[in-house]
Amino acid sequence: MSDLFEKIGAVARQTADTVSIQVAITTEEQKIRKAYQIIGKLYYQAAKRGRAPEGPDFDRAMKCIDESAQKIRDLKFRKDAVPSVDPCDFVEVD
Repeated sequence: MSDLFEKIGAVARQTADTVSIQVAITTEEQKIRKAYQIIGKLYYQAAKRGRAPEGPDFDRAMKCIDESAQKIRDLKFRKDAVPSVDPCDFVEVD
């Protein structure tokens, strides 16, 4: 019986780890979308004046995208490394 509880615990931990990582990925994706919006607005404003976008807001948005993209790559690597538990392990054949 304790073996069954260990298996259930393993599945619960694996699920919690996977969900936690996915939430972190979604958060980083939202940061990227927001940064793209900022870049688009800055680009539009600069283009209306016949210039290229530049300045600290533009630089911050670019840096945010680069950092979030790297975090997403790292998180996906971690997610892939989470050990999977086979649900068939719970089935006992007599």
